[in-house]
Amino acid sequence: MKISNRLFNDQQINQFSKNMENIQKIQSRISSGKNIIFASDDPVGAVELSGLKDVTGRIDQFLKNANLANDRLQLMDSTLEGAKDIFIRCNELAIQASNDVSFNIKNPGDIVSILGPSGVGKTTILRAIAGLEKIYKGEIWLNNDLISSIDFFIEPENRGIALSFQDNSLFPHLNVRQNLIIGEKRKSKIKRKIKLDECIELFQLESLLKKFPHEISAGEAQRASLVRSLLSNPSLLLLDEPFSNVDIGLKEKLQKNLKNLLKENKISTIIVTHNYEEAFYFGGKCCLFSKNKL
Repeated sequence: MKISNRLFNDQQINQFSKNMENIQKIQSRISSGKNIIFASDDPVGAVELSGLKDVTGRIDQFLKNANLANDRLQLMDSTLEGAKDIFIRCNELAIQASNDVSFNIKNPGDIVSILGPSGVGKTTILRAIAGLEKIYKGEIWLNNDLISSIDFFIEPENRGIALSFQDNSLFPHLNVRQNLIIGEKRKSKIKRKIKLDECIELFQLESLLKKFPHEISAGEAQRASLVRSLLSNPSLLLLDEPFSNVDIGLKEKLQKNLKNLLKENKISTIIVTHNYEEAFYFGGKCCLFSKNKL
C-alpha cells in the first residue's frame, strides 16, 4: 500500500508501515496452523491476537483519517483550480473562474458578499486572494499588478490586502491596544480618515485595551481583529464571518457602524458569511453558493 506524502508526514508513514508489518507477522503465525482462541490454549497466541485487533483498529482509524484528509484536499484543490482568471484593479475588482465562479466590484468602496454553507470553499477564496493559499492555475491581479500565478507569487504582507479571520488572530503576548497599534504601523499610503480612537469607540473596545487576548471573549477578540484590519488602511478588505462570535444584541449596531465606515472611506470589501441577513445587508452584490458552484 502506497501512502501519499501530501496527506501524511514521514513519522505517520513510518508508523503506518510498522503497523502493517505487525499485522502481516501475526497473520503469518495464524496461517501456520496455530490455534489462537483461548489464553489457556495458547497464551502467547492469545496476546498476539489481542494485539492484532488493536493494530487493525488503529489501521481502520488511520484510513478513516486518510479518507477525510483526502476529501478535504480534493475540495480545496477543486476550489483553487477553479480560480482561472482573477483580476483586482484600482477602480474595478473582477473575479472570474472556469467553474461558474464570477463576480466583480466595479467601484472603490463597493461591498460583495459571498453567501453559502460551511465547507463549500468561501474561506479558501479569501485565503487565495490574500496570498495564504497558492493557486494551481490562473492569475490574481491587484491594481494592475500580478500578485499570484503558478510561477509568480507576492507574499501576503506585500499585497496591501487585510484579512480578518473568524477565529482569534490577535498576538497573544500583546494587549488589545498594542495589537491595534500594529494595524496602524502597517498603514498603507492610501489617504483615508480612519482613526484609532474613533474605531475603538465605534466597536466598543474602550474597556478591553489593557487586556490580553486570553482575558477577553471570542466576540471581543473578533471585534479587535476587525479594527486592526481596518487601521491597516488596505486596498482590499476581506472579512471571514466578522460577527459570528458577537452577541446578537450588539451585532446590529456594530454592523451599521462597520458599513458606514467602509462606505465613508471607500474601502472595497469582500465579506464571507452563511447568514442571509448579514449578506444582503452588507453586499451591494451578493454571490450565492449553490451545489458547490458560485
